[in-house]
Amino acid sequence: MRRFWSCQLGNRRAQTAVPWEGLGVNDVILQPRVTTEGDAMPTVIAHHDVKDKDHWLASPKREEIFGPLGVTNIRTFVDPQNPNRVAILMDVADMDAVMGAMNTAEMADAMEYDGVLPETLVILVEA
Repeated sequence: MRRFWSCQLGNRRAQTAVPWEGLGVNDVILQPRVTTEGDAMPTVIAHHDVKDKDHWLASPKREEIFGPLGVTNIRTFVDPQNPNRVAILMDVADMDAVMGAMNTAEMADAMEYDGVLPETLVILVEA
């Protein structure tokens, strides 16, 4: 079973979920693993640009927002060639809950606080 999501961050569109054909550079496909009881949580990578890498790295917002959603093992990455291009890698227990949270004002506010440029957000889900 293949499922696609799109999300709106406040009044800003952050991603477009479309079939594989015709993908552009900023198009995002979210393809969750269909799991059964006992399967491991899928690992998710989200990469995007930020206004200030040091502020983004120091921010507590990731844990505050994703922790209550059951997201664990959050790790941060910085592109050494472009320090304002960053990523997080995380284990997500409930992809529907996370994607639902992406549509909230709280998530948009957290991203704004962190200096995330939402139009650059790309989310990849472990296949």
